[in-house]
Amino acid sequence: MLHTIRQKLLAASAAVLVLVVGGTGMGVWSMERLGTALDASDQAGDILQNHMQADMIHDALRADVLSAIVGQSGQYAIDQATVRSETAEHAAEFRAAIERNRQLATAPDMQAVLGDLVQPLQDYSSAASAIVERIGRGETIAQPALDDFLKRFDVLAGRMETASTAIDAMVARENQRADGVQSFSQRILLALMGVGVVFSAGLAAFVALAISRPIRLLSITMRALAKGDLDERLQGADRRDEVGEIARAVGDFQSFLGDQARREATEAETRQRHERESLHRQSALDNAKAEDLRAFVGLVETSFARLSAGDLTVRMGEAVAPEFEPIRAEFNRAVVQLETTIGQVVSAVGAMRSGLSEITVAAGDLSQRTEQQAANLEETVAALGQVTRGVGETAQRADAARQSASTACREAERGGEIVGRAVSAMAEIEQSSARIGNIIGVIDEIAFQTNLLASRSSRSTETRTPATASFVPEHRDENAGHREL
Repeated sequence: MLHTIRQKLLAASAAVLVLVVGGTGMGVWSMERLGTALDASDQAGDILQNHMQADMIHDALRADVLSAIVGQSGQYAIDQATVRSETAEHAAEFRAAIERNRQLATAPDMQAVLGDLVQPLQDYSSAASAIVERIGRGETIAQPALDDFLKRFDVLAGRMETASTAIDAMVARENQRADGVQSFSQRILLALMGVGVVFSAGLAAFVALAISRPIRLLSITMRALAKGDLDERLQGADRRDEVGEIARAVGDFQSFLGDQARREATEAETRQRHERESLHRQSALDNAKAEDLRAFVGLVETSFARLSAGDLTVRMGEAVAPEFEPIRAEFNRAVVQLETTIGQVVSAVGAMRSGLSEITVAAGDLSQRTEQQAANLEETVAALGQVTRGVGETAQRADAARQSASTACREAERGGEIVGRAVSAMAEIEQSSARIGNIIGVIDEIAFQTNLLASRSSRSTETRTPATASFVPEHRDENAGHREL
């Protein structure tokens, strides 16, 4: 069985070779037969031509004899020598023509017919030559000799007619044979042409159905695969030829692409699921961070509100997110430091009040102070006024810190910016606390000098002057200012 295209093509090539060789052989055979028939026809034509020439010479010999007889009568000027020469020439040509026909004729019946002409021809030509010779010698030809000559003419004429009939039949037969060979050759060639046409059509149909169509279907399938259509139905995979092998290879490739597409789809689905889970976790984390931020901002807002209200005991005690823990600790530390600083300020002010009270008591005893001492005391009071103004500035700065805390609390809703401003506010509070510490140091120094001055004044025995009396109300006013602070 022919399963593969290679086997089918080899079989088709063998068939084409057989057809070509057979057609060529039949053509050569037909040409040979036709050539043989044509040669035979030509040979028959030559025989017919020679026979017609012999028939004319047959009549010419009789005319030569009659010319010699007529020339003997003296009525016509006929050269007997010429007649004898022509008679001999005609007799020789007659025999040569018959001999050529005998050599050309190959058929036994034709050989027999031509053989029957030899003896009558010999008798006829001999009689004609004898009569012409006798007339040339001046002899008179008797009637019996002429009758014998004419009898031999008739015999030869009969044989010539028989030969003509046989030659005509042979020519007709050879022509018919040549026509038959030609007709047969034409039929053979037409048959070979028909076989060639049918074979060519079959070969074209075989190529179209067994090669072109499956390959075209495969090309359609492969174009569909190239476009990503992996569900395209594969055709020709059940064939047992090369097209089937290609189709099965394409099927394997289609399966590979399908598996790869499924793997990619699975991987894409897994990746999308992981991305969704990651986004969900990130969203939950962002929500948690936002919730932690809102809680922390609320805590900061509450704490700064209490701090701005003057509550120095406020602390961020609630738990916050780890990223906000440093801010909570810094806030608590700053508030503790602020509370400590304010406590120190209050203590210092209390000490100042106590010192001022002692100064007032001691000043009552300063009756004998000199004007210079009163002036010094006035300067001291002026210094105390500056201290008071410094304490007022400190209070203003504390109020500014409270306002900064309030601003930071209001802006805490903006996220990280609020926290930054809160840290800046606490830093400013720390700076203010440092300044207050410096002021407290100055106040301590002033209190020390005042106590020292009071101790000196208590030892003075001078009576109170009007200047000292005017100092007491001013000092009382300053004490009232400190009490208000």
